[in-house]
Amino acid sequence: MSFCRWLTKLERQTDRIAADQEYALPTEAQWEYACRGGSRGTKLFSFGDNGEDLKMYGNVMDLEFAKRLTIPSGASIKVSDGYVFTAPVGEYKPNDFGLYDMHGNVLEWCLDDYDGKSYSQRAGETKDPVVSAGGSYRVDRGGSWSSAPMGCRSAGRFRYSPKFRILDLGFRVVLQSVR
Repeated sequence: MSFCRWLTKLERQTDRIAADQEYALPTEAQWEYACRGGSRGTKLFSFGDNGEDLKMYGNVMDLEFAKRLTIPSGASIKVSDGYVFTAPVGEYKPNDFGLYDMHGNVLEWCLDDYDGKSYSQRAGETKDPVVSAGGSYRVDRGGSWSSAPMGCRSAGRFRYSPKFRILDLGFRVVLQSVR
C-alpha cells in the first residue's frame, strides 16, 4: 500500500497519470478476473484444467524444485519449467489478457481482508467488492514457485498477516480511477 501511494505521487508529479487516477493493489475480484483472462471461471487455470501445462504459463513447484528439496513425488509438475526459484517476468506465455505470471512465480497481495466465506456471502452481487472485515489476515493469490499446481489455480486463495515477509510473496498493482 505504501508503494502504491509512493508510485501514485511520483506518476502524478511527472504527469504520467491524471489527478483522478491512482495505483492500488487489486481487489481479490479484480485479481481473479485478470488471472482468468476472460475465461468464465469454468477452468482451473486461465488456459485449461491440466496442471502439467503450467510449465508454459508459470513458474511453479516443478521436477527440479522437488529434486533439490526432496519433495514427495506427485506434488510437483512432472517436468522442469526452467527455474527452480523466481523467474524473470515474461518468461512464460501470457494469458488471454496479455498478463504474465498470473499462475506461480510469487504469491500476490490483494487489497481484501481474508474471509473464508466471502465468496459464498457475496454471490456476485457487487462489482469488485473489497472485503474489509477488519480481520488480521490479507488475501494472497496466484501461488508461487514453491506451490503445487493446485495452489496456482485461478481460484486458489491464501492468507497472511500484512506484517508477514517471505521470499515468494510479492504484489502487482492496478491503475484505477479515484472513486
